[in-house]
Amino acid sequence: MLTNARSTVRGAALMLSIVYAPELRSETISFELSDLQLSASIGETVTFNGTVTNETGAGLNANDLFFIFFGFDPATITVSQELGMKSNFLIPNGSTSASVPLFSARVGIAPGGSILPIEAQLGDTNFDFSLPQTVFINVNSGSQPPPPTNVPEPSPLAFGVFCMVVAAATRRWASSRIS
Repeated sequence: MLTNARSTVRGAALMLSIVYAPELRSETISFELSDLQLSASIGETVTFNGTVTNETGAGLNANDLFFIFFGFDPATITVSQELGMKSNFLIPNGSTSASVPLFSARVGIAPGGSILPIEAQLGDTNFDFSLPQTVFINVNSGSQPPPPTNVPEPSPLAFGVFCMVVAAATRRWASSRIS
C-alpha cells in the first residue's frame, strides 16, 4: 500500500515539474507593449503595438510566434493576432524587433465607461513562452451600439397562402395514395 502511495506521489511530482518547469526558467521571449490601455467606441477596433525580444538561442521569424489570449469576455471583445500575419520578418537571437502591430481587439456591445481587460501571452513554435501581460480597453462613454439590422419578415398573407398550398398538396398526395 505504501509503495502505491509513493509511486502516486512521484507521478504527481513529475507531472507538476513538467507543467510548471517553464515558469521556473527565465524568459526566452518577451514582448513590450507601447500602450497598456487604449480607448474605443462600440464597434471600433484598436491595435496594440509593441516590440518582441528574442533570447531563445536561435533566430525567430515573426510567423513562428503566436499569442494566447485569455481573461476577457468573448461576447464583448474579439481579439486577433497581427504579429506575423501580414508581414514576416526575422528577429535574430539576442535582439528586439522594431515596434510593430502585435494584436488588435474589436469592441462589441459593452456599457460606456467600462474597462475591458485582455490577458496576452506570447509563445513560439519551440514552446517558449513569455510572461502574460494584461491590457485594458476603455469603452468611450456615450457610445451607442450599432442599430439592429432589419431582417424582412414574410407578410402574414404570404405565409397563409403558403400554408394553404402545402395543405392542398398534402391532401392531394394522401388521397392518391389511398386509391
